[in-house]
Amino acid sequence: MNRNKGLAIWQWSLVLALVLALVATARANTIECGAYFKLGVKADGTVVAWGCDEWDMINVPPGLNGVVAVASLGVHSLALKEDGTVVAWGNNWYGQCTVPPGLTEVVSVSGGAWHSVALKSDGTVVTWGRNWWGEGAVPADLGPVVAVEAGWGHNLAIKADGTVVAWGRNDYGECNVPAGLSGVVAVAGGNGTSLALKGNGTVVAWGSNIFGEREIPPGLTDVVAIAAGNSHNLALKGNGTVVAWGQNLEGCTDVPAGLSGVVAVAAGNANSMALKGNGTVVVWGTNFGGQLNVPEGVTFMLPNRPPQANAGENISILSKDQAATILPGIASDPNISDSLQYRWLEGETALTAWQPVQNGQAPLNLGNLPILTLGQHNLTLEVTDGKVTAKDTMVLTLGNSAPNPAPSGGGTYQVNINVSLGGQVSDFDGDYLTYKWLRGGVELTQGAVAGVAGGQPVNLTPFIVSSLPVGDYEFTLEVSDGINPAVSGSVTVSIIDDTAPTLAPTVDQTILWPPNKRMVPVTIRANGADNSGLPVTLAATVSCNEPLAGAPYWTEPVINQATGMITLQLKADRLGKGKGRMYTIGITATDQSGNVSTARVVVSVPHDQGKN
Repeated sequence: MNRNKGLAIWQWSLVLALVLALVATARANTIECGAYFKLGVKADGTVVAWGCDEWDMINVPPGLNGVVAVASLGVHSLALKEDGTVVAWGNNWYGQCTVPPGLTEVVSVSGGAWHSVALKSDGTVVTWGRNWWGEGAVPADLGPVVAVEAGWGHNLAIKADGTVVAWGRNDYGECNVPAGLSGVVAVAGGNGTSLALKGNGTVVAWGSNIFGEREIPPGLTDVVAIAAGNSHNLALKGNGTVVAWGQNLEGCTDVPAGLSGVVAVAAGNANSMALKGNGTVVVWGTNFGGQLNVPEGVTFMLPNRPPQANAGENISILSKDQAATILPGIASDPNISDSLQYRWLEGETALTAWQPVQNGQAPLNLGNLPILTLGQHNLTLEVTDGKVTAKDTMVLTLGNSAPNPAPSGGGTYQVNINVSLGGQVSDFDGDYLTYKWLRGGVELTQGAVAGVAGGQPVNLTPFIVSSLPVGDYEFTLEVSDGINPAVSGSVTVSIIDDTAPTLAPTVDQTILWPPNKRMVPVTIRANGADNSGLPVTLAATVSCNEPLAGAPYWTEPVINQATGMITLQLKADRLGKGKGRMYTIGITATDQSGNVSTARVVVSVPHDQGKN
């Protein structure tokens, strides 16, 4: 096919059917490249056109206003008005300018070589004009779509699931959508070539590769918009720069050095155009028909780019953590002046009302929702700029929460006082719970209770432990919901004894007589006891009221700790003066906690028997 564009207008008009090969934009744009002419929407909603005017395609209808997008591929022009209606002018050989009567609620338009396509708000597609290759026959099973674009003689549509459907001319395989292609957010059709922009910012191409149209530049990423020309393609990157590839007719792929701040691109026949964020356009490539002569003093309308919704990564949480979990949704918009609203849904059910996006944040506080059921929840973040709504879905998985034991009864107890173990258990999911008390791994008792959904605590029946000796003990409450591993909590019980033992000694004789200077055996029963029930330790000392002289007056007490008997010998003697001799035996009883009691017994040797 001859793609040399150096023909005179009269020559070109005769062979137009052979050499014309232009492109529809991959989006409803405010700039467009037609067949050697340009269209643009001005900031005031009117349309300006310049370049070749063989069939009045730059003769904008008088009074046309309220325009939000334009489209062109060949020698006819389309304008989409803000009221959802379409206006067409230029060549009408095949009825491509004969807008179907009553066509309303249109959200985007696209022009093929000799046919026109419109997408309605309900997702249906309407075509009119030539139908040589079936480009005008919308597939019966197409169903609702979110975008549609026209190529030379074929069409591309994006379905809600991000897949692509193509129909019409397929001479170069332009309708052979690559198997498995998904996640598509924009498409563009050229002369036998098709492009798709994926949500990850990469580009996929299929169809004609005569001039390298399918040779995506290595490393091309972060793409936000695409355009397909007659035999070359353009990609707009997120940083506002432009990349071009394919046939470089008359410099159409020679992107001007330093070009930046671009917000939209359009590709035509050996010609390229870029719209900058300041409302001006830059055109390069052929100047056939004066296409490079951009009208002076025109500020073009910036295209409305759809907002972007990011619901975040899929996460799994326990059911009990729902109230403390916030999903960090993010909302953004290339048109920084747009005011964004967002809401969250599960399926078709709105979880929140529409609310303003603050600083790019669109969170969902799960604590504000009713308790969610266990399992997977597909949660969708919707973001709208008032014109277009973007969606992103994440999967929230709620797992069963383990029960929570809250044992009580720990503390310090006096020996011989019963210990009451109790407490509460809870289960956020309301599971049936079994529990048991253990000490040192040995089960002491068990029971069962019904949990209450929402984690309300349930009181346990007290468990009484008695007869614990002095010491420290750890008691463990183990709870199971039959789903998660058992969970346990422990309390420490300290048994103390701070009461002194009892001591009531008795002696077998309290008077030694006669004072014959002999050693007399004496037996004392200590009668010591402790409230712990444990034995006490006895000690005994002996003292005398008279000065000690000569031989010992007593033997060291012998104590039988098992029986509490104390034996010793005392000398039956006294001095010749005074009232007599008194032996005092001091006895101490010490329990195992260190508490001490003292007592004494007195054995006397009177001066004379009458004074005893």
